[in-house]
Amino acid sequence: MTAHCVHKIKIGYATVPRRLILCLLAAWIMWFVAGCHNDPVDEPEEKPGVGEIVPDPGMDLYGLVVDENGNPVPGVVVSDGFQCTLTNAKGIYQMKKSAGAEFVHFSVPSDYEVPTVSATGQMALFYSPIGAKRRHDFKLKKLPATETEFTLVCIGDPQVTNNDELNRFKYETMDDLKTFTNSFQGAVYGLVMGDVTGDKPLLFDQMKALMGSSRMPVFTTIGNHDKVPGTHTSLPRTITDFSKVFGPVNYSFNRGDVHFVCLDNVIYTNSSDYGGGFTASQIEWLKQDLKYVPKSKMVIVFFHIPVRGTSSVKNRSLFLDALQGFAEVHLMSGHTHYTENYLHANPINT
Repeated sequence: MTAHCVHKIKIGYATVPRRLILCLLAAWIMWFVAGCHNDPVDEPEEKPGVGEIVPDPGMDLYGLVVDENGNPVPGVVVSDGFQCTLTNAKGIYQMKKSAGAEFVHFSVPSDYEVPTVSATGQMALFYSPIGAKRRHDFKLKKLPATETEFTLVCIGDPQVTNNDELNRFKYETMDDLKTFTNSFQGAVYGLVMGDVTGDKPLLFDQMKALMGSSRMPVFTTIGNHDKVPGTHTSLPRTITDFSKVFGPVNYSFNRGDVHFVCLDNVIYTNSSDYGGGFTASQIEWLKQDLKYVPKSKMVIVFFHIPVRGTSSVKNRSLFLDALQGFAEVHLMSGHTHYTENYLHANPINT
């Protein structure tokens, strides 16, 4: 997105069924070369590493991050969706839970595997619903070697609405994706760019299972058709049904030399009218997340509605300002049902 892109990026397209876009509206396939600029996680039955954690006064959300051998993992960014903190030398994080926080989640470090629902369900699992619990522990598995390159697949707007379309996604899209991802020996990761279904939240669980059925770990963002109307037409649609299945809608993770950020940028004013944009609390969370990221990193932010040369995106300037100074920035989205490369000027607030 900046004028000095130095990574090799390969763009390709997947074969998709006609009406659904079902499949890959865009299978943008990006190859990043280094050297260039189940269900939500619960605390384990036996707490690894240390026994009791005695949090500081006022800290009511805390836990431990360890590796597969029970060793503490320091320096991991942990968030409740409103604030961010780091694990200390003992792998312990703590914070005062923000009002409205529903999940605690961590930013997967580059040198650890992406946790997934299961060996056959490759949906990323990096979060735990807070509920009534205060302590939430996480376990990571060290990669055998640092990833110097990986392939990224972006899936736009499946929008399934019935069993026939669900079967097309399974037997056309996912079969094609399995063939494609199996053709690579290295790491492959997937981003779903929203509109997982076409206003059919009852299909979320089935789509989650299908999207995670290839060998690539998959991260998901929310689209306008994934939000559900409230009890009255004057009320905005909510993320509740989506989050029950897919977890938080604002989060980050790391792969290789790339920092990824997912944001919900669909803002409903009632049950039918919506636009693109970011809330003030999202911008603040984004700034907190990015303060732990070296400016030398590539940053990829993915969301549903494109952020292009328009002032109609709420808090557009504040969002772009938060991304200033990084070596390379890419914004990835779905929603439009066609592919387009849009280049922002450098600096990227114009």
